[in-house]
Amino acid sequence: MPSPPKSKRTLRTLSKAASTVEQQRSSEVQHRTSGETNFRVAHALATGGNAKKNQQRTLVLLRKAARANHREAQYALGTWAIYGIGMRRDMTKAAAWLEQAANQGHPLAQFDLAVCYEKGEGRTKDMQRAYALYRKAAKQGDAESCFEVGRHYYFGLGVRRSLKKALQWTRNAAQANHREAQYDLGRAYEFGEGVRKNLRVALSWYGRAAAQGDPDAKKAVRDLRRKVQKP
Repeated sequence: MPSPPKSKRTLRTLSKAASTVEQQRSSEVQHRTSGETNFRVAHALATGGNAKKNQQRTLVLLRKAARANHREAQYALGTWAIYGIGMRRDMTKAAAWLEQAANQGHPLAQFDLAVCYEKGEGRTKDMQRAYALYRKAAKQGDAESCFEVGRHYYFGLGVRRSLKKALQWTRNAAQANHREAQYDLGRAYEFGEGVRKNLRVALSWYGRAAAQGDPDAKKAVRDLRRKVQKP
Protein backbone atom coordinates (compact mmCIF):
# COMPACT_ATOMS: atom_id res chain seq x y z
CA MET A 1 0.00 0.00 0.00
CA PRO A 2 1.58 3.34 -1.03
CA SER A 3 2.54 5.80 1.70
CA PRO A 4 0.40 8.93 2.01
CA PRO A 5 1.95 12.08 0.56
CA LYS A 6 3.98 14.18 3.04
CA SER A 7 2.57 17.53 4.07
CA LYS A 8 4.40 20.76 3.21
CA ARG A 9 5.22 21.17 6.90
CA THR A 10 6.80 17.69 6.99
CA LEU A 11 8.79 18.39 3.83
CA ARG A 12 10.06 21.67 5.26
CA THR A 13 11.07 19.87 8.50
CA LEU A 14 12.94 17.17 6.56
CA SER A 15 14.67 19.76 4.43
CA LYS A 16 15.73 21.74 7.50
CA ALA A 17 17.02 18.58 9.21
CA ALA A 18 19.01 17.59 6.11
CA SER A 19 20.50 21.08 5.95
CA THR A 20 21.49 20.90 9.64
CA VAL A 21 23.17 17.52 9.15
CA GLU A 22 25.06 18.84 6.13
CA GLN A 23 26.23 21.89 8.11
CA GLN A 24 27.39 19.64 10.96
CA ARG A 25 29.33 17.45 8.54
CA SER A 26 30.90 20.50 6.92
CA SER A 27 31.89 21.84 10.35
CA GLU A 28 33.43 18.49 11.34
CA VAL A 29 35.45 18.35 8.11
CA GLN A 30 36.71 21.91 8.64
CA HIS A 31 37.57 21.02 12.25
CA ARG A 32 39.61 17.99 11.16
CA THR A 33 41.27 19.93 8.34
CA SER A 34 42.23 22.71 10.73
CA GLY A 35 43.73 20.16 13.13
CA GLU A 36 45.75 18.48 10.39
CA THR A 37 47.03 21.82 9.05
CA ASN A 38 48.11 23.02 12.48
CA PHE A 39 49.82 19.70 13.20
CA ARG A 40 51.74 19.72 9.91
CA VAL A 41 53.01 23.25 10.53
CA ALA A 42 53.94 22.31 14.12
CA HIS A 43 55.78 19.22 12.88
CA ALA A 44 57.70 21.27 10.33
CA LEU A 45 58.72 23.76 13.03
CA ALA A 46 59.69 21.02 15.49
CA THR A 47 61.90 19.23 12.97
CA GLY A 48 63.34 22.34 11.28
CA GLY A 49 66.62 24.09 11.83
CA ASN A 50 65.25 26.55 14.41
CA ALA A 51 63.30 24.03 16.49
CA LYS A 52 64.41 25.48 19.84
CA LYS A 53 63.61 29.04 18.77
CA ASN A 54 60.18 28.02 17.46
CA GLN A 55 59.31 25.83 20.45
CA GLN A 56 56.56 28.03 21.90
CA ARG A 57 54.96 28.62 18.51
CA THR A 58 55.04 24.87 17.92
CA LEU A 59 53.37 24.32 21.27
CA VAL A 60 50.55 26.74 20.43
CA LEU A 61 49.91 24.94 17.12
CA LEU A 62 50.00 21.51 18.75
CA ARG A 63 47.40 22.63 21.29
CA LYS A 64 45.15 23.94 18.55
CA ALA A 65 45.48 20.67 16.64
CA ALA A 66 44.91 18.62 19.78
CA ARG A 67 41.73 20.56 20.59
CA ALA A 68 40.59 19.67 17.07
CA ASN A 69 40.94 16.01 18.18
CA HIS A 70 44.12 15.35 16.20
CA ARG A 71 45.55 12.24 17.87
CA GLU A 72 49.16 12.78 16.78
CA ALA A 73 49.08 16.27 18.29
CA GLN A 74 47.58 14.87 21.50
CA TYR A 75 50.32 12.26 21.66
CA ALA A 76 53.00 14.89 20.98
CA LEU A 77 51.71 17.08 23.81
CA GLY A 78 51.70 14.07 26.11
CA THR A 79 55.34 13.30 25.37
CA TRP A 80 56.35 16.96 25.66
CA ALA A 81 54.73 17.09 29.10
CA ILE A 82 56.56 13.89 30.11
CA TYR A 83 59.97 15.28 29.17
CA GLY A 84 59.29 18.92 30.02
CA ILE A 85 59.75 20.20 26.48
CA GLY A 86 58.50 23.77 26.15
CA MET A 87 56.73 23.44 29.49
CA ARG A 88 57.26 22.27 33.05
CA ARG A 89 57.28 18.47 33.36
CA ASP A 90 53.77 17.45 34.40
CA MET A 91 52.81 13.78 34.43
CA THR A 92 49.14 14.50 35.18
CA LYS A 93 48.82 16.66 32.06
CA ALA A 94 50.89 14.16 30.12
CA ALA A 95 48.55 11.31 31.06
CA ALA A 96 45.50 13.41 30.15
CA TRP A 97 46.79 14.09 26.62
CA LEU A 98 47.94 10.49 26.21
CA GLU A 99 44.50 9.27 27.29
CA GLN A 100 42.86 11.31 24.53
CA ALA A 101 45.20 9.93 21.89
CA ALA A 102 44.94 6.39 23.30
CA ASN A 103 41.14 6.55 23.15
CA GLN A 104 41.53 7.17 19.42
CA GLY A 105 43.62 4.04 19.03
CA HIS A 106 47.10 5.58 18.95
CA PRO A 107 49.38 2.59 19.84
CA LEU A 108 52.32 4.62 21.16
CA ALA A 109 49.98 6.67 23.34
CA GLN A 110 48.43 3.45 24.62
CA PHE A 111 51.89 2.16 25.52
CA ASP A 112 52.98 5.34 27.28
CA LEU A 113 49.69 5.59 29.14
CA ALA A 114 50.10 1.96 30.23
CA VAL A 115 53.47 2.93 31.71
CA CYS A 116 51.74 5.76 33.60
CA TYR A 117 49.26 3.31 35.11
CA GLU A 118 51.93 0.71 35.86
CA LYS A 119 54.21 3.18 37.65
CA GLY A 120 51.47 5.32 39.15
CA GLU A 121 52.73 8.47 37.45
CA GLY A 122 50.01 10.94 36.45
CA ARG A 123 47.44 8.22 37.13
CA THR A 124 46.61 6.06 40.13
CA LYS A 125 48.57 2.82 39.90
CA ASP A 126 46.41 0.19 38.22
CA MET A 127 48.07 -2.95 36.87
CA GLN A 128 44.90 -4.25 35.22
CA ARG A 129 44.48 -0.99 33.30
CA ALA A 130 48.17 -1.06 32.37
CA TYR A 131 47.86 -4.61 31.04
CA ALA A 132 44.73 -3.74 29.05
CA LEU A 133 46.47 -0.78 27.37
CA TYR A 134 49.61 -2.77 26.57
CA ARG A 135 47.41 -5.42 25.01
CA LYS A 136 45.54 -2.89 22.86
CA ALA A 137 48.82 -1.54 21.50
CA ALA A 138 50.21 -5.06 21.06
CA LYS A 139 47.22 -6.05 18.95
CA GLN A 140 48.21 -3.24 16.59
CA GLY A 141 51.63 -4.83 16.18
CA ASP A 142 53.70 -2.68 18.54
CA ALA A 143 56.70 -4.88 19.44
CA GLU A 144 57.46 -3.20 22.78
CA SER A 145 53.84 -3.69 23.83
CA CYS A 146 53.92 -7.36 22.79
CA PHE A 147 56.94 -7.79 25.05
CA GLU A 148 55.14 -6.07 27.93
CA VAL A 149 52.06 -8.25 27.52
CA GLY A 150 54.36 -11.28 27.67
CA ARG A 151 55.99 -9.91 30.83
CA HIS A 152 52.60 -9.31 32.45
CA TYR A 153 51.52 -12.89 31.74
CA TYR A 154 54.85 -14.28 32.98
CA PHE A 155 54.70 -12.49 36.33
CA GLY A 156 50.90 -12.33 36.63
CA LEU A 157 50.77 -8.53 36.64
CA GLY A 158 47.17 -7.33 36.26
CA VAL A 159 46.24 -10.65 34.66
CA ARG A 160 46.26 -14.31 35.67
CA ARG A 161 49.72 -15.82 35.24
CA SER A 162 50.10 -17.95 32.13
CA LEU A 163 53.47 -19.23 30.92
CA LYS A 164 51.90 -20.35 27.66
CA LYS A 165 50.53 -16.90 26.86
CA ALA A 166 53.72 -15.25 28.09
CA LEU A 167 55.72 -17.26 25.56
CA GLN A 168 53.19 -16.54 22.80
CA TRP A 169 53.47 -12.76 23.24
CA THR A 170 57.24 -12.91 23.79
CA ARG A 171 57.54 -14.80 20.52
CA ASN A 172 55.43 -12.16 18.77
CA ALA A 173 57.80 -9.48 20.05
CA ALA A 174 60.89 -11.52 19.13
CA GLN A 175 59.64 -12.06 15.60
CA ALA A 176 59.16 -8.28 15.37
CA ASN A 177 62.90 -7.95 16.15
CA HIS A 178 62.60 -6.98 19.82
CA ARG A 179 66.00 -7.93 21.20
CA GLU A 180 65.00 -8.45 24.85
CA ALA A 181 62.24 -10.78 23.70
CA GLN A 182 64.72 -12.65 21.51
CA TYR A 183 67.02 -13.10 24.49
CA ASP A 184 64.17 -14.27 26.75
CA LEU A 185 63.01 -16.72 24.11
CA GLY A 186 66.57 -18.04 23.87
CA ARG A 187 66.55 -18.67 27.62
CA ALA A 188 63.19 -20.44 27.39
CA TYR A 189 64.62 -22.88 24.82
CA GLU A 190 67.93 -23.27 26.66
CA PHE A 191 66.32 -24.24 29.94
CA GLY A 192 63.08 -25.78 28.62
CA GLU A 193 60.80 -23.26 30.29
CA GLY A 194 57.36 -23.66 28.74
CA VAL A 195 58.84 -25.27 25.62
CA ARG A 196 60.82 -28.41 24.85
CA LYS A 197 64.51 -27.80 25.53
CA ASN A 198 66.39 -27.15 22.29
CA LEU A 199 69.89 -25.69 22.47
CA ARG A 200 70.18 -25.03 18.75
CA VAL A 201 66.95 -23.04 18.68
CA ALA A 202 68.10 -21.23 21.83
CA LEU A 203 71.38 -20.39 20.10
CA SER A 204 69.49 -19.04 17.10
CA TRP A 205 67.43 -16.63 19.24
CA TYR A 206 70.44 -15.60 21.30
CA GLY A 207 72.27 -14.93 18.05
CA ARG A 208 69.54 -12.61 16.80
CA ALA A 209 69.61 -10.64 20.05
CA ALA A 210 73.42 -10.56 20.04
CA ALA A 211 73.40 -9.18 16.49
CA GLN A 212 71.50 -6.20 17.89
CA GLY A 213 74.16 -5.61 20.53
CA ASP A 214 72.61 -7.29 23.57
CA PRO A 215 75.57 -7.99 25.92
CA ASP A 216 73.83 -10.83 27.82
CA ALA A 217 72.94 -12.48 24.53
CA LYS A 218 76.55 -12.24 23.31
CA LYS A 219 77.74 -14.04 26.43
CA ALA A 220 74.98 -16.63 26.09
CA VAL A 221 76.06 -17.33 22.49
CA ARG A 222 79.67 -17.95 23.57
CA ASP A 223 78.67 -20.21 26.45
CA LEU A 224 76.06 -22.15 24.49
CA ARG A 225 78.32 -22.75 21.49
CA ARG A 226 80.72 -24.57 23.77
CA LYS A 227 77.87 -26.78 25.03
CA VAL A 228 76.57 -27.51 21.52
CA GLN A 229 80.02 -28.27 20.12
CA LYS A 230 80.94 -30.75 22.88
CA PRO A 231 81.21 -34.31 21.51
